[in-house]
Amino acid sequence: MAQELKSLGAWKRALEEGGWDDEGVKRSRPLSERNTRIAIFILPTIVFFLVFKTLAILPWYTGILLAFAEFFGMHHIVTRVLLNRSSYTDSVSQTPYFAGIICGSMIWVLFCWFTRLVHQTQSHALTHLLFALCFGLCTYNFFRAVTLDAGTCPKPGSDAELKSVIEDLASEGRLNGQTFCIQCMARKPLRSKHCRVCDKCVARSDQCVVLYLSLNTCTNRCLLQSLSVGVELRRRK
Repeated sequence: MAQELKSLGAWKRALEEGGWDDEGVKRSRPLSERNTRIAIFILPTIVFFLVFKTLAILPWYTGILLAFAEFFGMHHIVTRVLLNRSSYTDSVSQTPYFAGIICGSMIWVLFCWFTRLVHQTQSHALTHLLFALCFGLCTYNFFRAVTLDAGTCPKPGSDAELKSVIEDLASEGRLNGQTFCIQCMARKPLRSKHCRVCDKCVARSDQCVVLYLSLNTCTNRCLLQSLSVGVELRRRK
């Protein structure tokens, strides 16, 4: 049927998003859903250690090539092994992969600063204090943006309440996709969207694939504060 309707590409993408192969068989994963997310979040920190060691030991012309190969190997493990997907790009947006890359970068920046710069530049105490405060503020706002509730829209508590919502919208002539979510079976406020990552409607929603979350007004503010402090740290370096 998909071939007759000339929608074979959309059909394959739908199977891929649902975790099925072309034969309609569910793709199995080596780990559970929870452990897969944990492994994807931790893996960049480990790989960054190997990359930095490679660049420190080998000459630059071979170290860079091997470092790129190690980074690609990490991406291959995430997409083809842990997620068991056939695509290198479409599957990572629904995982904490990019958030793990940011977190791993912050961990190794803190490690290098504490083990090398602090002991070798003890005369710059004020500079170290300012760096520690800015880094702590950046880390706090980053994890606050990741862990805060995005502001999900409430669902009807009973069938009677759902029926009342549908009847009210129908009587007002506003029963459509902009005011009612068929996935959540609930009323949608203005600017709310259904997030495919958390599978809920989020009020005043924006999507951040880098952090693997939905953003509302509060989480947007935390994310912007974290990015602003990070840019300021980079400028002062």
